Amino acid sequence: MAKVLLCLLVLLGLIARAEEKPPGTVDPETIKAAMERLNQKRRAATSPVATRPVAASQPTTQAATPAGSRPRRVVFVVDASGSMMTKLDAVRVQIRAGLQELAERDYFNLVAEQNGGAVPFAKQMTLATPANVQEAAKWIMALEARGGGSFDHALPAGLNLHPDSIWLVSDGDLDAPLETLKAIRKANTARIPINTVFHFAEMAGGRVVTIGVKAGSAPAAIGSAAERLLWQIAEDSGGICLDREGKRILQPPGQPLELKPAPAPTPAPLAPVKGPSIFREK
Repeated sequence: MAKVLLCLLVLLGLIARAEEKPPGTVDPETIKAAMERLNQKRRAATSPVATRPVAASQPTTQAATPAGSRPRRVVFVVDASGSMMTKLDAVRVQIRAGLQELAERDYFNLVAEQNGGAVPFAKQMTLATPANVQEAAKWIMALEARGGGSFDHALPAGLNLHPDSIWLVSDGDLDAPLETLKAIRKANTARIPINTVFHFAEMAGGRVVTIGVKAGSAPAAIGSAAERLLWQIAEDSGGICLDREGKRILQPPGQPLELKPAPAPTPAPLAPVKGPSIFREK
């Protein structure tokens, strides 16, 4: 059997040698395939895609950008009404710190409510470069508090900038809190998150207000009414509300806001004064 296999191998070798082409001859199909490969390499080397320069505005590397992230768009709406006069220094510090925490690829703007109108830092969203952040810091340092309290102009102006979120900086002491709350709900059709903080709201035990407090209940200090308003604004928009320690508030504080103001308290009778008066004819 082994001899038979050996004979077959020898026969196959003789046949293969007989079919070999003479030295120096090349198959035309081989030449054609080689020329095609060469032309493909030449076309790739001169392709516009290979020689196109990278645009100046495009980053040369993506290593510094986390996967799936994108620039943020943040608007700070600042209550610059008269009630914020004693708190404006603290507002300036917090706004400047917040601006410094933005990445240079983020966008921002500031809009103040002042004298019944919206006062923006810029007409449109601004790139958070060091130079722009410095200009915004100068703007907030020059901001003065005056006029009545509301968000009727600044907050819609901030919403029209189409940010990812808004930080509302206020003490919550408004002239007409319920009307303001309804106006915010109407203006925020896109339900842009409006974040609020208690940092500037008056603490419980401050001056007494009855507007916005549940009808029939005892008058509440402005702290509880203001805090409830700020919490409700954040709750309605899907934003967050932070207490004075920076912790998120999940439960509504104070009494619920209603469309009817609480009844005015009955004044105490006046005590008699010591006489006699000066109004005597004799």
